[in-house]
Amino acid sequence: MRKGTRAAIGAVAAVLMLLIICGTALADNEIHDADNLTEADSCAACHRAHTAQAGKLLTTGPNQDDFCFSCHDGSGAETDVVNGELDGTTYGTNGAGLRGGGFTNAEMDINHDGTVTSASATSAHSADGATAGTMWGSGPINAAADYGVSVSLSCGDCHNPHGNGNYRLLRGNPNGMENEGSAPAVDVTEQPTISYTITYTASNYRDVTTGAGAYQTPTAAEIGEWCSQCHTRYWAATNSGETDSGDAVFMYRHTTNGLTGSCLSCHVAHGTSATMGTYSGVVTFPDGTTQGATPANESRLLTGDNRTVCTDPDSCHGDTGTWDLTSD
Repeated sequence: MRKGTRAAIGAVAAVLMLLIICGTALADNEIHDADNLTEADSCAACHRAHTAQAGKLLTTGPNQDDFCFSCHDGSGAETDVVNGELDGTTYGTNGAGLRGGGFTNAEMDINHDGTVTSASATSAHSADGATAGTMWGSGPINAAADYGVSVSLSCGDCHNPHGNGNYRLLRGNPNGMENEGSAPAVDVTEQPTISYTITYTASNYRDVTTGAGAYQTPTAAEIGEWCSQCHTRYWAATNSGETDSGDAVFMYRHTTNGLTGSCLSCHVAHGTSATMGTYSGVVTFPDGTTQGATPANESRLLTGDNRTVCTDPDSCHGDTGTWDLTSD
């Protein structure tokens, strides 16, 4: 076989391999959707073969999170996770607050009065790949004091940018979770209608279980199960608040498994602008430490000021809730 012919065949094989890798790897939405990828051209949106500026051959850096935020800060993708708002109209109202809040700022109705405002995040999941934080409740029930493991998270630890058919590109097993290598993957059902934003109304401040594009069962339950892969001992059945778990730290626990809306009834995933008051501002982390010197910032990713997720009129312990404190 002539040298030129062999070279040509090799080049075609390489292109075909790239097509296979890219065409089957990306999924779920826009550039991450396998249905939009018919040729390796799409890979060039994120990768460079010889002039990459970050690991994994990413176009920009210096790290993975800077790369992700180069689009998801509103300059590329409509979902601006840095500022917690939708910058576009494809998936909702321009400027609407994202369901996950924002890492730096959040567009939220933290007073649950129907008024949505943007403010600096008071607490957020770490996502810079460098800052260590405690994965609270990670691991099994333990009679000895055990708070969790120390981790530093990047966007790719929770999300699969190449797609996997899961809701929001969520990895079946987040990187860094307990027993990651042997644990079964948690499938989180993708919704037929994509909805990235929250609809705040007088009758439903979080739009978790009702309305177009809201978190519908079983998705809410799946989200809770997914979160508990890292925060293992936070996954608690009905009556766990009245039953000693046997754990030295996470002894009596609020129900999460079976709670309407699950974890998302009370918390956002990325960051919140809620602030805490006289009593809620002095609640410490499980190990007795605090988030910082400002009590108002002890917000724990909660969706409302002063832990009003508990007692607002439409919450579980509000005047129309299932477990109404006003009737006790």
